[in-house]
Amino acid sequence: TPTLLQPFVEDEDVLVESANGRMLWDAVIVDVHMEPNSEKVNGYLVHYKNWSSRFDQWVPPERVVEPSENNLLVQVRQCCILPRLNSFTCH
Repeated sequence: TPTLLQPFVEDEDVLVESANGRMLWDAVIVDVHMEPNSEKVNGYLVHYKNWSSRFDQWVPPERVVEPSENNLLVQVRQCCILPRLNSFTCH
């Protein structure tokens, strides 16, 4: 897990690792939950792009990464390797 110099902020584009660690999903930060009296982030409320807001969820900071060139490349590779599902769409 990369060390973050600063937490992500509301409206920032990010990638979110799936719970099983097999996919990186395009998302945007909706809210940030900080520990009281601290600058440590407890979690991010994320909205998955092109998904209904009913799928918005709180995720731990360890699952949120920046959409860097390398992370986007990993995302594309994961998409091409995994079998296609009827409701699953890749870039």
